[in-house]
Parts: sequence; C-alpha cells; structure tokens
Amino acid sequence: MAILIGLLGWALTISAADLANLQRDWLARQEAYRRAVAEQREAAEIKRLAADLQRSWSAYRAALREAGGQTDLPESAVALTVETPDRLIAPSGTPSSPSSASVSQAEAQAFDALIARLYEPGRSKDVAARQALVKQYLATCRNPYFRMQATFELAALLAETPRGTEEAVKVLAEYARVAPTREAARLATARIAAIRQEAKVNACRQTFAAASAKAGQAWQTYARTSWLAIPAKLARLATYVAENHHRRTAARALRAELDRYDALAQETYPRHSLDQMTRSRLIPSNEITLLVNGRHAFAARHALIRQARERIWLQTLLFYNDETGNRLADLLIAKAREGLDVRVVADDAFAFTRKSSIFRKLQNGGVKVLINNPLLAYPLRANFRSHQKCLVIDEEAAIVGGMNIANEYANGEITEWGWRDTDVLVRGPAVYEIAEMFSRNWERLETEIRWEKGAPAPVTPKDKREKLPILPRREKLIPGPLPRYFEEPPSFANVRVRFITTAPIIDKDDNILDLFTSYMKASRREVIFETAYFIPTPALREAIVAACKRGVKVKILTNSVESNNHPNAGYAGRANYEAVMQAGAEIYEWQGAQTLHSKVSWFDGLAVTVGAYNVNSRSHALDSEDVLAIEDRRVAALMRKVLERDLARARRITPADLEAWRNDLATRVKTDFFSLFSWVF
Repeated sequence: MAILIGLLGWALTISAADLANLQRDWLARQEAYRRAVAEQREAAEIKRLAADLQRSWSAYRAALREAGGQTDLPESAVALTVETPDRLIAPSGTPSSPSSASVSQAEAQAFDALIARLYEPGRSKDVAARQALVKQYLATCRNPYFRMQATFELAALLAETPRGTEEAVKVLAEYARVAPTREAARLATARIAAIRQEAKVNACRQTFAAASAKAGQAWQTYARTSWLAIPAKLARLATYVAENHHRRTAARALRAELDRYDALAQETYPRHSLDQMTRSRLIPSNEITLLVNGRHAFAARHALIRQARERIWLQTLLFYNDETGNRLADLLIAKAREGLDVRVVADDAFAFTRKSSIFRKLQNGGVKVLINNPLLAYPLRANFRSHQKCLVIDEEAAIVGGMNIANEYANGEITEWGWRDTDVLVRGPAVYEIAEMFSRNWERLETEIRWEKGAPAPVTPKDKREKLPILPRREKLIPGPLPRYFEEPPSFANVRVRFITTAPIIDKDDNILDLFTSYMKASRREVIFETAYFIPTPALREAIVAACKRGVKVKILTNSVESNNHPNAGYAGRANYEAVMQAGAEIYEWQGAQTLHSKVSWFDGLAVTVGAYNVNSRSHALDSEDVLAIEDRRVAALMRKVLERDLARARRITPADLEAWRNDLATRVKTDFFSLFSWVF
C-alpha cells in the first residue's frame, strides 16, 4: 500500500519528507489496529488504537489535500482500513465499495506472483513467454496501480528484445493517454524517454566492445612481434595506439550516454516518494536468508559458486591471500575453466600489494579481474574507495552485506578472532537490481582503462603471507569465539526489499542516508544502529536527537577502542557520544575478543537494513556503498533477537565513562586529536 499512495506525492506546499513520514505513521498505526482486531484484544486497547489511527489518518489526509491530491478521501480511518486502496490512485469519482476490497487483495497477491514469475532465472532466454504472462494478467486486473506497474513491466520486457524499443514506446504512450492520474501519465512518459535513451546506450556498448576487442588484438599482435623486426614492431605499435584511441573515444561516448540515461531514469520514480529520495523501488516476492557470521556466510558462498551454471560476479573491498581467499580463488578458477563468466572487482587500497599474489593467481586461472580506483593511475581519487560488496550467481541468487574475503570474516563463530558480521542471501527479483549494480561498476571500470591490452599473460604468483587479525588488547575483552546464533540460517519467503547504492565519487546525493533519516522520522518506539564505526554525519546526528526528543528509544552499538580493528577510529567516534547521549540515546561498546564489523540498522520492527554502509563519515562522503532494506516484520523481529544477543556482549556507556575519559589526559588527547580526522575513518 505504501507504493500505491506514493503516486499522490506531487507535493506543492508540503515537503516530500513530511508527507512520507505522515504516510508511514498512518500505515504503522493501521497495521497495529488490524493486528489488535485480528487477535481480539481488550476493547479498551482496540479503542485506543482506533483513536490513534484516526488522528494519524486525519493528519495524512489533510496533507494529501494540501499537496494537491484527491479531496474525496473518506474521513473515517477505520473504514478505510478495511477498504481497497484503489481510490487513492484512481481518478476522482471512481466508485469504491467494500466488495472491491477482496478483489483488490487478490489482485495484490496476483501481482506479487506475477513479479516472481517475471524475474525467475532465465528471463533473458524466455522473454516472449513472460510478455504473454503480463498480457494475461492485464486482461483481468482492475486495480489501477497494479495495471500501471504491469504495463511498465511489459514495456521493459519488450525493450529487452531486438528492435523492441518502439513497441515498448507504443505500449507506454497508449497507457499515458488513458492514465488515471497526471502522475501516472508522467511516469509513463518518463519511461519512454528512459527506454529510448537505453537503446542509445546499448548501441554505444556495442561500439565500445568492438573497439576494445580490436585494441586488445592490436596489442597482442604488437607484443608477439620481435624487436629484431623493428619496422614491423613500430608499425604494429602505431596500429595499437590508433586502435586504443578509437577505444577511448568510444568509452567517452558511452559514459556520456550513461550519464544521460541516469538523469532520465531519475524521473521514472514517483515524485516526492521514498523511491525518488533513495533511487530505489520496493521489490516484492523475494526469499531472504540471514547469514549471521562467517560460518554460515562462507558456506553459502561456496555452495552457490559450486552450483553456478553461467556466471559468477564478485565485488569486494579486499580479497586476501590467506586460506579463505585461496579457497575461494580455487573455486572461482575451477568455474572459469568450465567456461563460466567469472569476474572479480576489488579496491586498490587493499589490492595494490596483492596484485602479484592472489589477483595474479585469479587471472592465471581465467578469472577476469578489475581493480577499482588504481592508486597510480588516479592519485587524486585515492581517498575515494569502493566499499560495496556483493556476490551474484547466474540470475538466481545474490549475497550482500559486510563481509570481505579474508580469514577474519570466514571464521566468525569458529575462532576467537573470527569477526562478528552479517550478510543476506537474496533470491528473487531483487537479484536483478544487485546484478545491475555490479554490471554498471564493471562497465565504468572498463571505460576508465587507459591502455587496453587484453588478457594478461600468465606469470607465477608471489606468495604473500597475511597477518592474523588478533586484537592486541584482547585481555580486556570477553574471551573465546562468538556463540552460534543459528544452527541453520533462517529464511523467509515473500519479502519486500529495496536495494540502495551510493557512489560519492560520481554523485554527492547519499541515498542511504536519506533512507535512514526517513526511517528515523517514521519511527515511534525504537531504533537500533549496529555499526563498526560510529561517526555520524550532522544530518543523521540531528535525526537521532530529534527521534529521542519524540520519545523514541535509540540504541547505538559500536566497537570499543579495544575491539576496533582501527582503534583510532574508536577514539574519533567517542567524540560524538555526548551529543546524542544528552538527547537520550543509549550507546553500547562491543566487548567481544573480535571486531564487530556488522552493519545492521533496525527501525521500529517495520524495517531492517543490512549491507556495507557504516554510520561514519567515509560511508557518507567517500566510499561507494550498498544496503538491502528489508521491509518485513518477520525479518525485523528475528533481527531484533540477533541484536539483543549482540547487546548482551556489549557495555552501555554512562556519563561517568565520559567524565573519566575527559579526566584521563592520554584518552582526552587521543579523542580530540583523532576527531579532527573523522572524515578519514
């Protein structure tokens, strides 16, 4: 329903954030009232919830009218709770009756089932059959919102076929002509522009791919020519330089068209909606498996890689030359030799000293490797790192979260120094969004290569030993490995998620921070942040303070200085404690003998996020990040129990602690000094 109401969001005199917050408050109170009625609770409690619901609906209804939406919405929130949401997006005057409620609910279930079918593995090989499914659905669907979304899905399928762009445009143009609202018509028109631009992008991709192949071949021809044949060698060098110039020209053209596409795609989100604020969509019909700690997370990685049939795409901040890295490398190499498309993206901040070891091993085995932000090629961008992490298997499954490829991540719950971290395994339509992020990252890196030389020649990799991540001051911490959180990873079906990314080096808009602040403003009872490093931006700090003043209990769990893999970041983080604690927030420092690396945020039991994003300055302003926002009460309830276990291994910071740190000269100097460099951590 949240998406349905988003179509009304062309606010004229009320801010998008306020409208979204009022909407979320109403939906939360509506859900609480429904549950109380279904569970036949005490009459007094149901009456109180009904009054709260009515107040929330009245405020939201008034805001909708002020924003220029429909004016014929019912006054009774309780009546609306059992009605269909059709009239919230249908043209003014469309009849709505209680009998249509069951139809709308059935259509909602049918729509979710349709999305699940459309994004089953093998979509690219079965486009025609999936087009038929959408047409069959449209023949019986009466709900205006679901008709709109199904029409958009049909257009997307048509655009994926050869010469299907104009067919897709015709479908969207016809829908725009009869659209039930101005906003629906605008969305269809925006998609027409985006689809036409996507066709231009695809043409540029073909040109760039051909130019890259020619440049690579020219280099190989030059490299095979002996210097004893100097005239031929120089002639082939000239040919290579010319072909590489053509390639770089094609790369610039492709990047320009991609930038135009991104600008047009931004207009395909409903105005003043959470979708537009975060450049994401709420995607139904996913299966979510929680991978709490490395014992489960790496077992899942290994199993998925072994099962892969077509492609394996891996992006990580670091890929170490240790037992964990080599085991994963062996699996990837085996699949590359079977003919699968195996690719790895890593960041040069941690790959620079390992290019001659683990990355050379991967390349020797046929794995395609690209390094983000090469330090020598782009020294002015050295502080911008790619912190995104994902593993995509075929069109079937993906893993996102906080874990890199190294022993400390894989050994969670196994050894004392195995870190506390969280990943999520996703199956369903959201996999395509995660794969799209990897594909765009790979494409950007390819276009930034200055001299295309094709596949590197095999070279014997060097052996580089990695240090074990044993904390130097662990005697002050709880000894032993992490307890086992789950014997088997818990899974949930029919889950709605958002996949949100940020790339500060390209775009200064922080979609994830916008998501957090929106969720914070909508929360009424409790919010929990679990983060390796707590150095919040001013905007998030203000949101935390504002939530506390509204009576929301805010808990922040982060590393102690002793458990932090970057102790100086711990000192920098402590400089932020007092401001939020004075507002009422509770801060807990991890006391386990291993680093807390998990990045989980929990909002009122309505939503939980898992990903790579820390609540720190780097994640906001410097590092590319990704998170999966899970809007599902079942998942949130279970993650609340996980967070309770984490909090049990932490110590709450008190005003007396702050005073003691201020009175200790060494601690105060470190805190004051490293807080000056909070933007680094």
